[in-house]
Order: sequence, then structure tokens, then C-alpha cells
Amino acid sequence: MLVHKSFNLVYSLRFHLAWPLEYTRHEWILKGQARKRKAEKVVEAATVQSPYLSYEEAAEYTNLSAVTLWRAVRDGRLRPAGPGKAIRFHKGELDRFMYSRGR
Repeated sequence: MLVHKSFNLVYSLRFHLAWPLEYTRHEWILKGQARKRKAEKVVEAATVQSPYLSYEEAAEYTNLSAVTLWRAVRDGRLRPAGPGKAIRFHKGELDRFMYSRGR
């Protein structure tokens, strides 16, 4: 590696050798930002489309506390979907539970 008194020159040489020659520096940066935005959209879409909610998400959805939901499950008024600690609530079941409470 070339060593020069100026750090900027060394950084510049490293950066120029790091990307394919068919892209300019600005195009390479924009391409990376676009990839990052696309990945964020995929993650966001995956979380939005799921009809199953955790205790915390269900508490926010119903505007109740997680303890109230836990008590409803314990008493049999609310049916969870999932085994053990991986309990999730289907939105339809939460709507049914809220309708039965008169909310």
C-alpha cells in the first residue's frame, strides 16, 4: 500500500480500489443506500403482514395491559395460538375478545 503524508490520499486510494471501476464513487454510494432501503422495506413488510401478535403487541393493539391479557388466557376467555412461551394471538381472536367485553 502506498503511504503518503496526507491521510486523505491514503483513504482516497483505499476507497477507489474498493469498488468496481464501472461505477463512480457517487453511484456506488447511492447503490448501497438503495440496497439498505430495500432491505428495510422487506423487514417492515414482513412484520406488518403477520396476523399474529405477541403479548406486548396484543396489549398495544387492544389498549389493555399484558397482565390483563395473561389473566384472560388463564381464565379461558382468550385463546392463544402457539405452544409454551411462544404464545401469539391472532388478530381475529383479539377482536372477538374485545367484542365480548363490549369495547
